[in-house]
Amino acid sequence: VALLATVPAAQALSLAQAKQVQHFALSVPLPEMPAQAAAIVTKADKSDRAEVAVLVVKAIVGKHKAAAPLVVSAIAKAAPEVAGVAAAAAVQVDRTQAVAIADAAGMAAPWASADIAALVTQAAPEKAAAIKPAAFRGFASVSASAFSFTTKKGAIVSPTAGLTAELLQNAADSLGISVAQLEA
Repeated sequence: VALLATVPAAQALSLAQAKQVQHFALSVPLPEMPAQAAAIVTKADKSDRAEVAVLVVKAIVGKHKAAAPLVVSAIAKAAPEVAGVAAAAAVQVDRTQAVAIADAAGMAAPWASADIAALVTQAAPEKAAAIKPAAFRGFASVSASAFSFTTKKGAIVSPTAGLTAELLQNAADSLGISVAQLEA
Protein backbone atom coordinates (compact mmCIF):
# COMPACT_ATOMS: atom_id res chain seq x y z
CA VAL A 1 0.00 0.00 0.00
CA ALA A 2 2.82 2.42 0.83
CA LEU A 3 4.37 1.84 -2.59
CA LEU A 4 1.10 2.70 -4.31
CA ALA A 5 0.95 5.94 -2.36
CA THR A 6 3.95 7.20 -4.35
CA VAL A 7 1.85 7.27 -7.54
CA PRO A 8 -0.01 10.58 -7.85
CA ALA A 9 -3.80 10.19 -7.78
CA ALA A 10 -4.12 11.70 -11.26
CA GLN A 11 -1.99 8.88 -12.63
CA ALA A 12 -3.34 6.05 -10.49
CA LEU A 13 -5.14 3.18 -12.13
CA SER A 14 -8.86 2.91 -11.52
CA LEU A 15 -10.09 0.09 -9.28
CA ALA A 16 -11.53 -1.68 -12.32
CA GLN A 17 -8.20 -1.45 -14.16
CA ALA A 18 -6.34 -2.73 -11.11
CA LYS A 19 -8.66 -5.73 -10.77
CA GLN A 20 -8.30 -6.43 -14.49
CA VAL A 21 -4.49 -6.40 -14.23
CA GLN A 22 -4.57 -8.74 -11.21
CA HIS A 23 -7.07 -11.12 -12.86
CA PHE A 24 -5.05 -11.27 -16.08
CA ALA A 25 -1.80 -11.90 -14.20
CA LEU A 26 -3.35 -14.85 -12.36
CA SER A 27 -5.18 -16.31 -15.34
CA VAL A 28 -2.11 -17.78 -17.02
CA PRO A 29 -0.46 -21.10 -16.12
CA LEU A 30 2.23 -20.83 -13.44
CA PRO A 31 5.20 -21.50 -15.77
CA GLU A 32 4.11 -18.56 -17.95
CA MET A 33 3.59 -16.10 -15.08
CA PRO A 34 7.05 -14.49 -15.08
CA ALA A 35 6.93 -13.76 -18.81
CA GLN A 36 3.31 -12.65 -18.62
CA ALA A 37 4.03 -10.38 -15.65
CA ALA A 38 6.86 -8.72 -17.58
CA ALA A 39 4.62 -8.29 -20.61
CA ILE A 40 1.85 -6.69 -18.55
CA VAL A 41 4.29 -4.22 -16.99
CA THR A 42 6.00 -3.26 -20.26
CA LYS A 43 2.65 -2.76 -22.01
CA ALA A 44 1.53 -0.29 -19.33
CA ASP A 45 2.06 3.43 -19.86
CA LYS A 46 5.41 4.51 -18.44
CA SER A 47 3.61 6.63 -15.85
CA ASP A 48 1.68 3.55 -14.65
CA ARG A 49 4.46 0.94 -14.75
CA ALA A 50 5.41 1.13 -11.08
CA GLU A 51 1.83 0.75 -9.95
CA VAL A 52 1.16 -2.06 -12.43
CA ALA A 53 4.34 -3.85 -11.33
CA VAL A 54 3.25 -3.68 -7.69
CA LEU A 55 -0.22 -5.01 -8.53
CA VAL A 56 1.08 -7.86 -10.66
CA VAL A 57 3.81 -8.88 -8.23
CA LYS A 58 1.55 -8.81 -5.19
CA ALA A 59 -1.16 -10.79 -6.98
CA ILE A 60 1.20 -13.51 -8.21
CA VAL A 61 3.42 -13.75 -5.13
CA GLY A 62 0.35 -13.70 -2.88
CA LYS A 63 -0.85 -16.86 -4.59
CA HIS A 64 2.49 -18.47 -5.56
CA LYS A 65 5.23 -17.41 -3.12
CA ALA A 66 7.87 -19.65 -4.71
CA ALA A 67 7.50 -17.72 -7.99
CA ALA A 68 8.64 -14.44 -6.41
CA PRO A 69 12.29 -14.40 -7.58
CA LEU A 70 11.34 -15.50 -11.09
CA VAL A 71 8.55 -12.97 -11.48
CA VAL A 72 10.66 -10.12 -10.10
CA SER A 73 13.59 -11.12 -12.31
CA ALA A 74 11.43 -11.13 -15.45
CA ILE A 75 9.95 -7.73 -14.64
CA ALA A 76 13.35 -6.27 -13.73
CA LYS A 77 14.88 -7.44 -16.99
CA ALA A 78 12.00 -6.10 -19.10
CA ALA A 79 11.51 -2.84 -17.20
CA PRO A 80 14.60 -2.05 -15.09
CA GLU A 81 13.16 1.30 -14.04
CA VAL A 82 10.66 -0.56 -11.81
CA ALA A 83 13.00 -3.33 -10.63
CA GLY A 84 13.31 -1.92 -7.11
CA VAL A 85 9.57 -1.35 -6.72
CA ALA A 86 8.77 -4.86 -8.00
CA ALA A 87 11.34 -6.44 -5.67
CA ALA A 88 10.07 -4.48 -2.66
CA ALA A 89 6.47 -5.45 -3.44
CA ALA A 90 7.44 -9.13 -3.51
CA VAL A 91 9.31 -8.78 -0.21
CA GLN A 92 6.26 -7.12 1.36
CA VAL A 93 4.34 -10.31 0.58
CA ASP A 94 7.11 -12.78 1.52
CA ARG A 95 9.92 -11.38 3.68
CA THR A 96 11.58 -14.79 3.98
CA GLN A 97 12.79 -14.50 0.38
CA ALA A 98 14.16 -10.96 0.63
CA VAL A 99 17.74 -11.93 -0.21
CA ALA A 100 16.76 -14.23 -3.10
CA ILE A 101 14.44 -11.58 -4.51
CA ALA A 102 17.11 -8.85 -4.25
CA ASP A 103 19.61 -11.17 -5.94
CA ALA A 104 17.20 -12.04 -8.77
CA ALA A 105 16.33 -8.40 -9.38
CA GLY A 106 19.96 -7.28 -9.21
CA MET A 107 21.10 -9.94 -11.66
CA ALA A 108 18.32 -9.01 -14.11
CA ALA A 109 18.76 -5.23 -13.80
CA PRO A 110 22.31 -4.64 -12.56
CA TRP A 111 22.25 -0.89 -13.17
CA ALA A 112 19.23 -0.62 -10.84
CA SER A 113 21.11 -2.33 -7.98
CA ALA A 114 21.20 0.73 -5.72
CA ASP A 115 17.44 1.24 -6.04
CA ILE A 116 16.79 -2.47 -5.50
CA ALA A 117 19.00 -2.59 -2.41
CA ALA A 118 17.40 0.52 -0.89
CA LEU A 119 13.78 -0.48 -1.48
CA VAL A 120 14.20 -4.14 -0.49
CA THR A 121 16.11 -3.11 2.65
CA GLN A 122 13.26 -0.74 3.48
CA ALA A 123 10.79 -3.63 3.10
CA ALA A 124 12.89 -6.07 5.18
CA PRO A 125 15.32 -4.06 7.34
CA GLU A 126 16.21 -7.06 9.48
CA LYS A 127 17.93 -8.61 6.43
CA ALA A 128 19.81 -5.48 5.37
CA ALA A 129 23.27 -6.99 5.84
CA ALA A 130 22.54 -9.72 3.28
CA ILE A 131 20.36 -7.72 0.88
CA LYS A 132 22.95 -5.17 -0.30
CA PRO A 133 25.57 -7.71 -1.45
CA ALA A 134 22.84 -9.79 -3.12
CA ALA A 135 21.40 -6.80 -4.98
CA PHE A 136 24.85 -5.66 -6.15
CA ARG A 137 26.07 -9.11 -7.26
CA GLY A 138 24.74 -8.57 -10.77
CA PHE A 139 26.33 -5.14 -11.00
CA ALA A 140 29.69 -6.54 -9.93
CA SER A 141 29.62 -9.28 -12.56
CA VAL A 142 28.49 -6.95 -15.35
CA SER A 143 31.03 -4.29 -14.39
CA ALA A 144 33.86 -6.80 -14.40
CA SER A 145 32.86 -8.48 -17.66
CA ALA A 146 32.37 -5.13 -19.39
CA PHE A 147 36.07 -4.37 -19.00
CA SER A 148 37.62 -7.79 -19.67
CA PHE A 149 38.89 -8.68 -23.11
CA THR A 150 41.31 -10.96 -24.89
CA THR A 151 44.42 -9.57 -26.55
CA LYS A 152 45.48 -10.47 -30.09
CA LYS A 153 47.87 -13.01 -28.62
CA GLY A 154 45.07 -14.68 -26.65
CA ALA A 155 45.95 -13.35 -23.21
CA ILE A 156 42.97 -12.41 -21.05
CA VAL A 157 43.37 -8.98 -19.55
CA SER A 158 42.10 -8.50 -16.00
CA PRO A 159 38.85 -6.53 -15.74
CA THR A 160 40.62 -4.15 -13.40
CA ALA A 161 43.83 -3.74 -15.44
CA GLY A 162 44.77 -0.09 -15.82
CA LEU A 163 42.44 1.19 -13.12
CA THR A 164 44.01 3.29 -10.43
CA ALA A 165 43.97 2.18 -6.81
CA GLU A 166 41.55 5.01 -6.03
CA LEU A 167 39.06 3.92 -8.72
CA LEU A 168 39.28 0.32 -7.55
CA GLN A 169 38.67 1.35 -3.94
CA ASN A 170 35.70 3.53 -4.92
CA ALA A 171 34.14 0.71 -6.94
CA ALA A 172 34.69 -1.79 -4.12
CA ASP A 173 33.26 0.62 -1.54
CA SER A 174 30.14 1.25 -3.61
CA LEU A 175 29.60 -2.50 -3.87
CA GLY A 176 30.36 -3.14 -0.22
CA ILE A 177 33.19 -5.56 -1.02
CA SER A 178 36.98 -5.57 -0.79
CA VAL A 179 39.30 -4.65 -3.65
CA ALA A 180 40.54 -8.25 -3.65
CA GLN A 181 36.98 -9.49 -4.22
CA LEU A 182 36.54 -7.00 -7.05
CA GLU A 183 39.74 -8.18 -8.73
CA ALA A 184 38.85 -11.86 -8.40
